[in-house]
Amino acid sequence: MQRALKYERLKKMAKKNNFLEKLDLQIDEEKISIIEFYLRENKETIDISAEISALINSYIDKLYVKKVPKSVRHFIDNKDKEVKSNENERNGSEDKGTAGNIELPDAQSVLDNGRGG
Repeated sequence: MQRALKYERLKKMAKKNNFLEKLDLQIDEEKISIIEFYLRENKETIDISAEISALINSYIDKLYVKKVPKSVRHFIDNKDKEVKSNENERNGSEDKGTAGNIELPDAQSVLDNGRGG
């Protein structure tokens, strides 16, 4: 999920900065056709666009780790967790590790009753 949040943020940033419009992929269509031919010959199927997308995303991950300082990545990772937590609270859902909402007694009732109610 965290990875998906990073990519959503990247997509928004790319759209805002026209990054995707500037991205120019030079793809040799003849090579793609030959790959598809041999895939059919061997009765194999792969989604070439998914393969290319995975390679680009892998490179983005490596570039992210290489260029973005560790402290900034840590901040962003924690911010992603906070966003997810806030979304869960708004949607009324809970993480699997929680026991639900527990109502704690207020401090005054603990003092008055000696045990919290």
